[in-house]
Amino acid sequence: MNYTEQQLQDAVSNAGDIFQDIYLEYLNDYLTVSVVAHAMKITEKQARQQIEIGRKIHNQRTSK
Repeated sequence: MNYTEQQLQDAVSNAGDIFQDIYLEYLNDYLTVSVVAHAMKITEKQARQQIEIGRKIHNQRTSK
């Protein structure tokens, strides 16, 4: 299946939104990575990775 440039850009943006939301939810609503992992039903390593990706996206989008 061939995707247009716009479809690919939209997919990347949507993925970025998801990771940024995970980071902001962690920052605002949770005290520890282990609590996030438990709530999301993933391992702590996966939670740390997703939070870190979200942090980087957030910082890039907000120029921090």
